[in-house]
Amino acid sequence: MRYFEEGPLGPESLRHHRRRARFWGAATATVNWCERDYAITPYVAEFYNALSSLAFVAYAALGLRLYGDRRVYERRFVVALWFLVGVGVGSALFHATLWRSMQLLDELPMVYVVLVQLWVLLERWSVRRGRRRGLGRALAFSIGAAAFTVSYVWIWRSALWHQVVFGALMVWVTLLSVRCLRETAQVRARRLYTTSVALYAVGFVLWNVDNQFCHWVRPLHLHAVWHLCMATGAWLAFSFVLYDRLRRLAASPEVHLACGLLPYVVAGAGKPDGPPTRVPVKAGRAVPAPMRTDVTTPKRLHKVRSRVEFFTL
Repeated sequence: MRYFEEGPLGPESLRHHRRRARFWGAATATVNWCERDYAITPYVAEFYNALSSLAFVAYAALGLRLYGDRRVYERRFVVALWFLVGVGVGSALFHATLWRSMQLLDELPMVYVVLVQLWVLLERWSVRRGRRRGLGRALAFSIGAAAFTVSYVWIWRSALWHQVVFGALMVWVTLLSVRCLRETAQVRARRLYTTSVALYAVGFVLWNVDNQFCHWVRPLHLHAVWHLCMATGAWLAFSFVLYDRLRRLAASPEVHLACGLLPYVVAGAGKPDGPPTRVPVKAGRAVPAPMRTDVTTPKRLHKVRSRVEFFTL
């Protein structure tokens, strides 16, 4: 990774880079990655990085196909998937153009999608759908997202500021996810998150190797491999959070494998995995949990199962 204008290479390197710019004109982004610019085509600055960014879009499109039925799956997961689409599209445009505006379109949705995942994890005990218990928390997160957007666009424009905020949010999400992992008994569901963490770790190592040893590892296109690791890890983490939420809603989720390889979650297809709700305690005695009126019925699940059957073996 090379920093422009505010980075260690200085104005001379920036002018040299702009002389090499092709179809999209001068590069205005504050960073540039290891891949040689316009080496494949004059219309895409970083071809392999842009192409690998579409993996986020592919996983999000699969999720919208599987989990788009609002009668079965909550809107919060659809919102998270649309933000994942934004990450993929923004990343592809950024690597294709090296514009500052496209850089923002890449980096800002990364923070937004983690905030949505964080909100879902913090609201995992709100059993009844439709209640607005998390409205205050959602409002606080929205204000935080707006504050970060303003600070990154107009105040601290360095990519390091984005990396610090994104890393801190990922640590918070990891701590909450580990707590959910301890409450999950199904082995296949637990592997969703452990594999996701492993991919994140491998991707992080490759990202740093690509940044620090660019001259030696440039032919390996490790930044593109990092995109694939992050996209797959995001899909697995999303599936685990969805599984945990459905379990708490007593929807009996189960993890299936598409083509025997890619895992996805189906509601109402498995056995109960641990206690679905927290039983409140009042005045020294347990209070029965409220009667569920929104449990998914077999009639509603029939349509969803039919929509995902073609993915199975």
